[in-house]
Amino acid sequence: MGPAAVAELYSPPRVTAALPRPVCGQQLHRSELVAGSTFDLHADVDGVAWDFSKPGDRKRAIARIRAEEPFLVVGSPPCTMFSRLNVNLNSHKVGKVEWDERWRAAVVLLTFAAVVYKIQVLAGRHFLHEHPAGATSWTHPAIVQLGAREGVGAVVAHQCQFGLETTGADGGRAPAMKPTRFMSSSPAVLEALSRRCLGGHAHAPLLGGTRARDAAVYPPGLCEAIAQGAAEQLRRDKRASVLDIAAASASSLAPILDTRAFIAAAERGGREVNCDDAQDRTKDESEELATWAAKEVYDEITGATLPPKLVQQARAEEIKFMLDGASGSAPSSQTAGPRLGRRPSAASGWTSTRATRPSP
Repeated sequence: MGPAAVAELYSPPRVTAALPRPVCGQQLHRSELVAGSTFDLHADVDGVAWDFSKPGDRKRAIARIRAEEPFLVVGSPPCTMFSRLNVNLNSHKVGKVEWDERWRAAVVLLTFAAVVYKIQVLAGRHFLHEHPAGATSWTHPAIVQLGAREGVGAVVAHQCQFGLETTGADGGRAPAMKPTRFMSSSPAVLEALSRRCLGGHAHAPLLGGTRARDAAVYPPGLCEAIAQGAAEQLRRDKRASVLDIAAASASSLAPILDTRAFIAAAERGGREVNCDDAQDRTKDESEELATWAAKEVYDEITGATLPPKLVQQARAEEIKFMLDGASGSAPSSQTAGPRLGRRPSAASGWTSTRATRPSP
């Protein structure tokens, strides 16, 4: 298995910019994560622009993701058409036909992201999806269904806690809250992102000019938090994998260990049969043998009632054979056979002493 990669969907390198590119023979980053592919709508690190409105580009991207098997895919589909503010301010400025076309294009990009996320989950890997907390995309069926999957959670974070800033009223830099919802299959990533502002500073609004567009760029603190959360999730997944393997090995070895313990006890000359308390049976074989005389025992062949003392004696001889059988000291057919009326066993050369109790 290759190094664990982080890939980014719908963005230039942001989280991946803080990670090393995988180089054959080179020591891994201390987090054991490397930069994977980026699928940018403008141009990725290789200068390739992706147009996910085209089925061919969607197909190529999915093929690459399946081939690279990134540990984490970070997705941030364009959110403009899902912004209530954008709808209120701009929907009346363009014709219905054009607006509907923009809406359908945005839905294609959103649902494609959900497809990629589902591929990650089904493969046992992880995804991180980000959109503004108040975006209408969170009610889209593809996102709702994904969020309902077992192991998928979401948190709302305030990006001012990760260093997001914008232009303040005085022209200087000021913190921007920008409430953002993150949905992920990685608990560790969500824990790293679960930060909310407790006050202590004023927030500048993201209205006017290019403030909203500029705030779409992740601050370095957010990229670091995602990378740290992914590294922690990788450690957790590795520990869980080791524990699963150990549990499976222990389960498969249990019958072998039980058999070895029985053989070892027999070789030590043990005669006592110990049973689990939960089996509700006597632990001492002699006590169990004593109970055989309490009820009538019948010959399996003739149906005749067998003498209790002889039954008990034959039973003891059979148990002795089971413990000493390896030494060849089996009871002879002349000793046990006539007592219980059993035919000698052609396979073993000795007579089975098993008797049948009457049905209750």
